[in-house]
Amino acid sequence: MISCAFIFILRFLNPNKPLEKDSTVSSQYLEHLVIIGSDGGRSFYAGYDHLMPNGFPVPDLEYDLFATFSNKVEVGTNTRAYCSKTISAVKIAEILDDIVKTDEQYNQGLVPADPKDQSCLDYMQKLLIDQDMGFKQPLISAKTLSQEDKCSTNNLIRLAYRGLISVSGAFRFLAPQNNEAQLKVVMDKPTSLLDLMYTPDLHGLLKEKNSNKLLLWYFGRLHIFKKALRSEIWYPETQIDLEKENGATLLNFIRKHTKIIEKLDKVVESSGASGGFGELCRSILCRAEWRRTISIKVAEINSLTMPAFSKIDPKILKSTS
Repeated sequence: MISCAFIFILRFLNPNKPLEKDSTVSSQYLEHLVIIGSDGGRSFYAGYDHLMPNGFPVPDLEYDLFATFSNKVEVGTNTRAYCSKTISAVKIAEILDDIVKTDEQYNQGLVPADPKDQSCLDYMQKLLIDQDMGFKQPLISAKTLSQEDKCSTNNLIRLAYRGLISVSGAFRFLAPQNNEAQLKVVMDKPTSLLDLMYTPDLHGLLKEKNSNKLLLWYFGRLHIFKKALRSEIWYPETQIDLEKENGATLLNFIRKHTKIIEKLDKVVESSGASGGFGELCRSILCRAEWRRTISIKVAEINSLTMPAFSKIDPKILKSTS
């Protein structure tokens, strides 16, 4: 039986460096990279940020992996499957993770710079000093900061992602936890998900009876968001704080609600019968035929080009339907 893990790369224009005639390709574009593998009750998920775009990693021959055909990485979401005849999808993902981690060009935690974020942070720090609150770690209201035109909720979410503040309250779900931060903000005002998306790549819209779901890139990681009908507030269905737990959920959504891995799944499924047959083979001729069949499946996967994700209009994030 053939097993496969996946790498998804989002290439996008560097939001911190406008496109210029004399810019190099590496300075114009950035990449987010996500590795996902899932088999049975186990799953693997890892995410990285690539400051010098270089496309999909190429495993050494020693790993005995084969992969789908790799086109040039384009702006938007790109997919490649890495497969094996002998090891599990989770093990493949772990190998890919080791390869990516050894590449010094990759790092974790890329958050676009915004001068207003620093102004917001400076104001909150000054507020603590002026009130002589020292290390009492007082709570600051997002609504008050917004009304005073000092900080937008977007500024606060980005600062939370950079680990500079901690957020709590009814609308904290768009930011990771950070209990160590001295500055603590109560998110008592909703945040526009669309305004936070510097790379508005949305995929796989699922319309249910009372809600909608979307697959999207959020702060460089793939997530599934959900909202109730007649509401503009999107909630993450995958975990913001424990992204490593999201592998199986994401892959199931991609498999059921996009066509990205549909053709690959058919090839892999057809290899399942061949794999079982191979275990029952006893004669030399039978084993030879089984190996030939598996070789054909490997060749099919090698020549398979993963389709592009169909894009969804980001305006849907503002819709109440």
